Amino acid sequence: MNLEFPNKTRTQATANRRMAAFSLPEVMFAVAILAIMFLANLSAISLTRVQMAKDKQQAIMLDFALHYLELVRSMAFVDIRQNVAVNPLYSGANGGVQIMIPASSAWSSLNTTNYRTFHPELTWLLSQNPEISVNVNTQLTAGVIKNKSVVLQLRWDPALNKGSKQTVRMDLVRAADL
Repeated sequence: MNLEFPNKTRTQATANRRMAAFSLPEVMFAVAILAIMFLANLSAISLTRVQMAKDKQQAIMLDFALHYLELVRSMAFVDIRQNVAVNPLYSGANGGVQIMIPASSAWSSLNTTNYRTFHPELTWLLSQNPEISVNVNTQLTAGVIKNKSVVLQLRWDPALNKGSKQTVRMDLVRAADL
């Protein structure tokens, strides 16, 4: 007779003691591994969200820069200078939109009605304080202007205020018309 389990035979009692089960340390270890994996996934999702926001903002600013520089490139060579409209359509005449090559290379805000009308996607960056700086340089050869370079720089606050200011720089070099 089996004293530990009086109503069972010896083989039944041995089978009960060998029944498969997890001990508390094994369960705690498995829960810890699952928690680490869960937290790692959450942080990856958060980093992805921030990077996607930064990429969207950069794409908007690059699109603005390309639009702006295409208009500057289409200007007559002698007209590429500071304090001139990038296109007659954007001269501000009759209350229209005024998009100029700024009078100085100092930073100026893109949070204006003129710039948002010129490039509506800038509305997405209102809270990021986008700014523009344009510098026009000329290269003289024997007293004659041969080349003009336009340096367009854009900067804005980072997405979700994570990191330093984001910047884009594009250069345009234009040779004198023949």
